[in-house]
Amino acid sequence: MGRRSADSRCHLRNVPLFLPRGFPLARFRDTTAAAYLGGAGLSTLVLERRDIVGGCCVTEEIAPGCRASTTSYIASMLRPEVIRDLELASHGLRMVPCDPMLQVPFLNAQTVPWWADRDRTVAELRKISIKDAGTFFRVDDKLKKLARYLQPRLRLT
Repeated sequence: MGRRSADSRCHLRNVPLFLPRGFPLARFRDTTAAAYLGGAGLSTLVLERRDIVGGCCVTEEIAPGCRASTTSYIASMLRPEVIRDLELASHGLRMVPCDPMLQVPFLNAQTVPWWADRDRTVAELRKISIKDAGTFFRVDDKLKKLARYLQPRLRLT
């Protein structure tokens, strides 16, 4: 692990780097893996892919005068055991639930909030379309069923 090999070579802006154990262009799972490897006593190096540091905690200007977290959905994939193992709360992690979870704007300036309580969301949808409100239950049930199927498989990656 401490030796340099062809496998430890990565290119960053066409400059070859030789890393003992590197994660070029790090993403969410890369930083998690690096933390566990570091905890096991291995040297790790994580390189940020973007010009701005912070990953899913970043707030950026997405339109003039409008700032939002562009990748905060990733936090929902953070496993409770990772939060516990890495003692992320002691490093400042605080999960803040958002409700409504989503706001859907229309061209006529009307918005539909998507609440955690699906009955409340359906009540909002009914104001626009009774048919869509009825369809929402079926679609929501199918999505939840798909999520239950996929969730254990996502843990394997």
